[in-house]
Amino acid sequence: MYEAQSPAQESALRPPAEQAALPAGFDDVRRSPQVFADFTFPLYTGAILWQPVKQQTKDFIRTTAAAGLSAIGVTALRRWQQARDPRVTILTYHGISARNFERQLQWLTAHYHIISLDEAVQWVGGNYRDESRRVVLTFDDGYKSFHHDLWPLLRKYGTPATLFAVSHFVGTDQLLWWDLIDVMIARAKMRAVEVQGQQWKCDSGILVAHAKTLPEDDKLRWITDLRTALTIDLPQSGGTPFELCTWDDLRELAADPLVTIGGHTCTHPILAQVSKHVAQAEITEGRAILQNNLQLPVNFFCYPNGRTTDFTAEHVKLVQDAGFDCAVTTVEDLCAKGSDSYRLPRKNVSGQFTTAALDCKLTGLWWKAGDEKVTHGLFHANSLH
Repeated sequence: MYEAQSPAQESALRPPAEQAALPAGFDDVRRSPQVFADFTFPLYTGAILWQPVKQQTKDFIRTTAAAGLSAIGVTALRRWQQARDPRVTILTYHGISARNFERQLQWLTAHYHIISLDEAVQWVGGNYRDESRRVVLTFDDGYKSFHHDLWPLLRKYGTPATLFAVSHFVGTDQLLWWDLIDVMIARAKMRAVEVQGQQWKCDSGILVAHAKTLPEDDKLRWITDLRTALTIDLPQSGGTPFELCTWDDLRELAADPLVTIGGHTCTHPILAQVSKHVAQAEITEGRAILQNNLQLPVNFFCYPNGRTTDFTAEHVKLVQDAGFDCAVTTVEDLCAKGSDSYRLPRKNVSGQFTTAALDCKLTGLWWKAGDEKVTHGLFHANSLH
């Protein structure tokens, strides 16, 4: 059972890094901590964004191969084999158009049994007997497009889903930091930029990948210096594909039995890159703020970035101590009975996947080279976060 927090209690819960004054000129990017190429808008903020030819070629080859494997029945055979060894597949979405999501949803409902994350946890623990091919839908970061575009489709098909929200960004006009880089690069229209004495190609995927290697405070200073070098004003989320849900949006969603709201920390830091004290506050405060505003228990957690190097056993213990019932990662695998419910693997789904590509992904035929390359940005089709 959760306890609602007063505004004073919420303030007291904030980590020291959040209470401290921000670096001069930082313009509160500290509260802007990722979406991905799953949002592909060919015309955006006046700039035409094309994927690099190399990436387009890779995507074409992979998609064509997937269509061929599906057409000759290889994926159907794999699904039959999987049914003999029941597992649960948890899918990770970030952004996807309503049209493509409906195509994927129609295909998923025809070939799999879509269950809630709670049912998946029960199955992993041996308390749920359904042995059909099961899939769980999860959506990271709390983008407004989930409320406006995807939720109506979930209701249309009676499909459950879990949305993980970054609590300090709900109801704000701020961009999560990786989206901030996307928007700045799109608007600057520069080929290269010098940041902290180093020359960088203006490719949001490259810049985000570098930023993710930096300790949290260094990352935020580097993003500030990037904006200074690009000589543009601090962008806001309005009018971009990266707008986030409001509290009213989340309350509407939470009132629907099909939708579960989960915690995704306060500001989306990579937990392994902050102190234990800050990580604890990010986890516990993120849950408290969501529960206080939704007046509902928040039982599921999603590790920011979520790879095995992004959190430790210490962070798993912090999630357990905070009162969460389970936690999901971005480690690519299937859930088996007896899997650790605080390290549940997921499979990342690009918003650009055809149903054949999705079929290959779910049956393990989608080769891993592209999936393991962690990239973000409008220029990339496969990104984790």
